[in-house]
Amino acid sequence: MPVISRLRDKKLTVKNVAIREATEAKLAGHVIEDTNPYFVMLEIPHSGTNNIFVRAVAFYVCACLVFLLMSSMASAQSYTSTTATTAWNTARWNNSSDAAPYTTSFTANNAVSFTSGTYTFAGMGAATNVGNVTVASGVTVNFASIGSTYATGGAVRTIDVGAGGLFDLNQNALSTAAGTGFIKNGSGVF
Repeated sequence: MPVISRLRDKKLTVKNVAIREATEAKLAGHVIEDTNPYFVMLEIPHSGTNNIFVRAVAFYVCACLVFLLMSSMASAQSYTSTTATTAWNTARWNNSSDAAPYTTSFTANNAVSFTSGTYTFAGMGAATNVGNVTVASGVTVNFASIGSTYATGGAVRTIDVGAGGLFDLNQNALSTAAGTGFIKNGSGVF
């Protein structure tokens, strides 16, 4: 059983004695006197409700794990090949790594990384929600034709264009949904 001890003052005032007696009465026999006159040991009966600290720690650990899981899901990346020239919403993507095959449809709201070379799109193809975009230094992303709407799901997205990079939407429509916005980082051109 858990035990709590506290130092007893050598000089007890009338008030301290009254508090001590009231506490001992409430504990109803759970006070164990030590032979050392400066300590009083309090034996606390075991109960499932006495584990509040353990429950609080378990709650925070679970909350941290959920946060980390959600963070890893939120940072999913999509990649496409420089050889594909179809619309954004076609099966030209790899939604897990920058390696062949690039044969799946874009996963809505994923972040996108353009890592090397020149990428060409035949418009969006359909209104598509895109996450943050990263264009590496010296990379060009060009929309050769206009088709549908570049959307963000009503969120503010970061467009990071590295030095010498270009991200050109070529007059494709941008969503006007409430909350839509862009933050441009990097010395490249957007």
